[in-house]
Amino acid sequence: MNALCLHGYRQDRDKFRSRMKSLLKDYRIICPQGPHPVEKDMTGWWSLQSKEMFVQPHSYVGVEKALESIPEGNYDVVVGFSQGAVAAAIAIDQKRVTTTKLVLISPSDIVDTVWTPSQHDVTTLILIGAEDTLCPPTESLKMQQYFPNSVVHQYSCGHVIPNCKKELKAFLSK
Repeated sequence: MNALCLHGYRQDRDKFRSRMKSLLKDYRIICPQGPHPVEKDMTGWWSLQSKEMFVQPHSYVGVEKALESIPEGNYDVVVGFSQGAVAAAIAIDQKRVTTTKLVLISPSDIVDTVWTPSQHDVTTLILIGAEDTLCPPTESLKMQQYFPNSVVHQYSCGHVIPNCKKELKAFLSK
C-alpha cells in the first residue's frame, strides 16, 4: 500500500518521512520535497512572506511548481501537514492525485486569491490541535467545505503532528 505524505512549510521530507513511518507502518511512504527553499534544507510548497499568511487571503506564488513536484498517481492514503495538507487538497482538486483516504493535519483553509476548489467525495480525517495558533481550529475546520465526508479529531496540543496512532489506525481500517 502506498501513502503520499506532504510535509509542512519550513520542513524537509526526510524528517517528515521518518515521522510518517512511525504512524503508517504498513505503507510504502512517498514523500516528495517541497520545491521552494525557505532556509537551509527546509522548504515549502509555495512562498510565504510571513507565517501569518497561512490564514490570510493571498496568491499561492509557485503552486504550479509544487504540483509538478508531487508524483501523479493513485494512492491508498494521502497525508499532509499544515501547508502540505493544503497542497494535498489542491493536488486532489487538480486531479494530480487520487485517493480514497485523506488525512489533513493542522490544515489552514485554502485562501488562494486565484481559484476556489470544488467539493470531493474523499473519506477524510482532519486532525486539529486545540491550542494551534498558526492554523487555529476554526481555520482547519473550513476544510470540511471541500471534503464533506470528513471526521474531525481534536487533540490537546498546538501546531504539531500528534501521536495519533490509534485514531489513524481506526480511520485507515474502515
